[in-house]
Amino acid sequence: MFKGVWLLMIFEIFYCQNAKSTQTYSFEEANIRVQSSFRAIDAVCGTTHTYNIIPGGVERKSLDACLNVLRIKLLNVQINKTGECATWNVTDPSPIQCKSISYSVR
Repeated sequence: MFKGVWLLMIFEIFYCQNAKSTQTYSFEEANIRVQSSFRAIDAVCGTTHTYNIIPGGVERKSLDACLNVLRIKLLNVQINKTGECATWNVTDPSPIQCKSISYSVR
């Protein structure tokens, strides 16, 4: 009986943590995802950019919108390197979706 209770408690702990984690990205995960996207586009265009570090946990919808725009940009760069790289080769190429990421610092 105690084994069943422990298993139930462990399940509830992981379920509650998983429910919260499906709504947000951690500080680390959000920054790694954005940095990876920037580096992929920079690698194709032969450029180097830095981006502002996201200072806290990020709403999943907000970051996903940013990452989707960056994925589309990467596809466009791979298809039309000359034209798309020209628009990427600016001081701050961040799309508006990436500039308006909702985050929380707790």
